[in-house]
Amino acid sequence: NYEWMFGDVLSDDSEKGSMPSDFPEIQEMKEWRTTANNSITDGLWKNSFTAIFRCNTVIQNLPNAEAVDQELKDRLMGEAYFLRGYYYFYLVRVFGGVPLFDAPVTPSEIGSVQRASVADCYAQIDADFQKAAALLPTKSQYDPSDLGRATKGAATAYLARSYMYQIGTDNTNGHNWQE
Repeated sequence: NYEWMFGDVLSDDSEKGSMPSDFPEIQEMKEWRTTANNSITDGLWKNSFTAIFRCNTVIQNLPNAEAVDQELKDRLMGEAYFLRGYYYFYLVRVFGGVPLFDAPVTPSEIGSVQRASVADCYAQIDADFQKAAALLPTKSQYDPSDLGRATKGAATAYLARSYMYQIGTDNTNGHNWQE
């Protein structure tokens, strides 16, 4: 996960360090001359959409799993919504509007999907974090062996983070600080 590169190295918070020839993809990013061949951004794009595909597979199929009890089903659905929201949140901050998938797609369908607007991406992200918060247990409700899983608090915190990013950038969805 190279999230620190997008958050810190591209800002005034830190310097890449080392030699310019060491990991030139970071230097490209720092100088805002990244191309589609950059392995960091390419990996982020591919890995995020792989994760989104897997989340969509869970969201589509888990409700029909009769052998799974409802409490576990709710938690797993909450985790899938949380992760999908997380990956879209990461993508929209780096790339702007990206294709939105709310169901698994086949490789032949991918090429025909258009990028959504930034506002539409954030609307999906907000909806995912809201659904996750409604389905996930609180940290105190987890057994010690399950600590580290997504929680209601984590989903609520990421929802607040999404609102803050929108207020500070493209607030087409009309959020305010009181939310």
